Amino acid sequence: MKYLASNLKYLRTEFLLSQKKLGERINISASSIGCYEKERSTPSLRNIQKLSTTFGVDIDTLLHVDLTTEHREISREGKNIRVLPIVVESDNKEKASIVPAKAAAGYTEGYAEPQFVSSLVNFDLPFPELQKEQTYRVFQITGDSMLPIKNNSYVITSYLQNWRDVKFGSCYIVLTKEDGIVFKRIEKSESTHRLRMTSDNDQYDPYEIHINDIKEIWVAKGIIDFDLDS
Repeated sequence: MKYLASNLKYLRTEFLLSQKKLGERINISASSIGCYEKERSTPSLRNIQKLSTTFGVDIDTLLHVDLTTEHREISREGKNIRVLPIVVESDNKEKASIVPAKAAAGYTEGYAEPQFVSSLVNFDLPFPELQKEQTYRVFQITGDSMLPIKNNSYVITSYLQNWRDVKFGSCYIVLTKEDGIVFKRIEKSESTHRLRMTSDNDQYDPYEIHINDIKEIWVAKGIIDFDLDS
């Protein structure tokens, strides 16, 4: 943990967050953030994981690489993939949030507000296939662009910290500035600063988005469908 304190202060400053605002993001006090930055105390593993998710920096880098001298593209990429509000229980256990179709517009417009995420239905995902240390969210999709996945199905997703970790050809929920929430298969673009969005329904043409338009990327893990008879 040689560089945790200096990296934390550096990243918090890069993201234009006060100690209070960062504390609100991960559900701890501003004084705790201050103690971490001054090396008066060490965050728990769970809080280190939350800091890693918040800043889009893997844990090993956060702890062992001096980001103040590396000057890598972490902060610039991290600002594109936004600071993520989450909901935790009193025992610090993170819950998954459901974003139904009727809340999609509010999610897009109020994405920076932890209060909005707290107002959603939040619950535990008991499936053994899902890793407990990841952040999960469930999005209800609309339309037929990803058939055979049907309209109004729910997509179980896990948060992707960095768009560079996209596995081309896989399905993702993407929150963009222009189009809001979209469910697409991401393919490689000829441009290093764009991603190609494709539909499984060939009636829809593919299109490309610039990485600066991306606010969140969620990896599709599973589908919940309540319309089994159609």
